[in-house]
Amino acid sequence: MSYTDVAEQLFESLKHKNMPNIESILAENCFMDDFNGKWPGKKWVCETINSFFQNPYELTIYEYFECEDTVFVKYTLRYGGTDLLLKCIDEIKFNDKQQIEKISKYKRS
Repeated sequence: MSYTDVAEQLFESLKHKNMPNIESILAENCFMDDFNGKWPGKKWVCETINSFFQNPYELTIYEYFECEDTVFVKYTLRYGGTDLLLKCIDEIKFNDKQQIEKISKYKRS
């Protein structure tokens, strides 16, 4: 399984709000940061993602690009019932066990 395969698994799990699947591909020392904050450790990353699941949203994936132990994902995020559309790129870094150890989210124009 490639790093891109795992990134695709993450985003499919996000689309379907499949928290157990997400937990299975995150490293214990996982770290996530975005334009709203920083979350150190698998527990905090999972709690943040789980709170995100409480609201309706739609993810549209445009591209995956793998470079060494990192996958970049270009996508849009639309919050349900609003016109708010965020254009984003995630940088997903993996450890040698193909687990996600860092997720950095960036807004794009």
